Amino acid sequence: MTATPSPSATPTPTPTPTPAAQVPDAKPAPTRTVSSGSTGSAPKPPVTKAPTKEASRPASGTCEIVSNAGNCYKAGQFCRKADLGRSTHAENGRLIYCRMDGSQPRWQY
Repeated sequence: MTATPSPSATPTPTPTPTPAAQVPDAKPAPTRTVSSGSTGSAPKPPVTKAPTKEASRPASGTCEIVSNAGNCYKAGQFCRKADLGRSTHAENGRLIYCRMDGSQPRWQY
């Protein structure tokens, strides 16, 4: 079995630059923007509304800390000693805090 010689690489000639005096004045083609919309206009940014007082409250029944039974707390109810200093939203959406009330921790506004 004889080995076939591999073809040798031939150098690619480098084009010589043309002097600027020989190049005619060429104007660049105008730039076009292609949009995917059917109207051809730029897409509008989404409108965001500032949150209102009612919109910033969680919906009824949305609370971060729940009782052992899985219910939301109300202001005035006892809270666990482990929850002292923490806050959650009550059933009505108001923010309540677990604080000491005398000798017992309670949820307070």
